[in-house]
Amino acid sequence: MLDKFGIGCICLRMPEPLPGSDSSIDSLRAFASVKLIIADLDGTVFPSELASTFQRVLRRLNHAQVQFTVATGRTFRGIQPLLLNLVDERGKSLIKRGTPFILYNGSVIVEAGTTHLLRREDMTTDSFHTVLAAAAKYPCQLYAYSCEENVLVSSGKRGVRECVRGWQFKMPGEPRVKEEFNGLTIEWQISKSRPNLMVCAVVIKPKDVKSLEAIVLDVCKAPGISLTRSGDVYLEIRPNNSSKGVALGWLARHLDFSTDQILAIGDNDNDVEMLKSAGIGVAVSTASPAACQHADFVCQFGPFQGAIQVLRLVCEARRYFRDSGRDRSTV
Repeated sequence: MLDKFGIGCICLRMPEPLPGSDSSIDSLRAFASVKLIIADLDGTVFPSELASTFQRVLRRLNHAQVQFTVATGRTFRGIQPLLLNLVDERGKSLIKRGTPFILYNGSVIVEAGTTHLLRREDMTTDSFHTVLAAAAKYPCQLYAYSCEENVLVSSGKRGVRECVRGWQFKMPGEPRVKEEFNGLTIEWQISKSRPNLMVCAVVIKPKDVKSLEAIVLDVCKAPGISLTRSGDVYLEIRPNNSSKGVALGWLARHLDFSTDQILAIGDNDNDVEMLKSAGIGVAVSTASPAACQHADFVCQFGPFQGAIQVLRLVCEARRYFRDSGRDRSTV
């Protein structure tokens, strides 16, 4: 069932609670087959007050031969604070080299360690111009993101070059910030400019809820795009053939895993496709109704503590069951 914006869902069912200390050993069996955990970032892994605890659990996860990565609407620049926290005492990354990061809600995939751009999906020029024209009718700010691989960095290694261009419509006198929320410098454009760009994601920040509702109705007419809400005020737009769920399927093929061996954890509407596509979908306790509806399990806790609960559960399941599925308690 769609919400009033036509882009959400009303929760029709509740997922099961994650197995706990009073659950049967057999309830852990599905978690023992997990080889990759994909976690949403904001509202799931962040905030990170318990960074040292997360590092300890990640070490256990690595020892159990389970990979960990993130799927986020953020840019590559935007995930750097997380990566700084996910290192061991020697400064070595706790995310396995070569593990793909899902960025821009699935439009971009970058390889950990090499920063190699593995996959990118862009809007068509017509779609982008239709979105721009729709947004220009209402008081809002619009950010258009471009991402490409840059092999001309000083070290000679691959890198990621990101660019964000900004438009401000019908908000005279409103200050224009120098950087957006990922820390990228905004290249502000004149309101009537319609450049031909390779755009992998658009974020619109309306002045108020009334403007948001109107923008959604107009932007929906643009061909080849999909919409999601992020928080209370942001509208996220991406190419139709990109989402966290599509990216999860691509990762499974790239890493030679089955989707049944992938666990996804999230909290918001933009995680729905990922939760549906994973073998096990888990929502944190503070998740949106749409995320809850499409999750298999729900955490006892909210952001961060919920992610730690899931990682610990997978480690515990791997202790009880061998990769063959044989119950260790019976040998």
